[in-house]
Amino acid sequence: MNIQSIQQALAPLVGLPFRHIGRATNLLWLHFGDLHEVPRWRGGTKVVGDWAVHVQCPWRLIQRGQILVGYHDFYYTPDGDTPEDWDVVGKTRFDIAASTICAEFAKTPPVVASVQVDDVGGFSVHFIGEFRLDVFPDESDDTSEHWRIFQPSVDSKHFVFHETVA
Repeated sequence: MNIQSIQQALAPLVGLPFRHIGRATNLLWLHFGDLHEVPRWRGGTKVVGDWAVHVQCPWRLIQRGQILVGYHDFYYTPDGDTPEDWDVVGKTRFDIAASTICAEFAKTPPVVASVQVDDVGGFSVHFIGEFRLDVFPDESDDTSEHWRIFQPSVDSKHFVFHETVA
């Protein structure tokens, strides 16, 4: 995999609004573009964006030089304690921050201005205005999935990054 293929995979995000942030245990999910209701895998429906990014490596969301929420916030309460059931949505610093961010983005979603890729598979999404999302793989095992991008409302192929960049 090379930098150009990663840049090409992430290019569809440019110009799209950042709609939603959430998690499934310690997998970060982000939705961009228009929102659509789609069937859930196990029944019912869910709302997804035109594009989704799933992240399973360190990341951070920044606003004006301050980290709003980051990867390790999955594992702490707002008081800084380590809950035994951190994987239960609703109890962690991440959950509180994500709820606030989603409410703000529902009113005025930031739009992706550009995506910058680094030489080890990390990337930064720069938004018009004051937000930036940084994703940075931090392990040498090239069999672990670090992140993926796909169109959840379309039966499309997922671009999965799990290897070193050549």
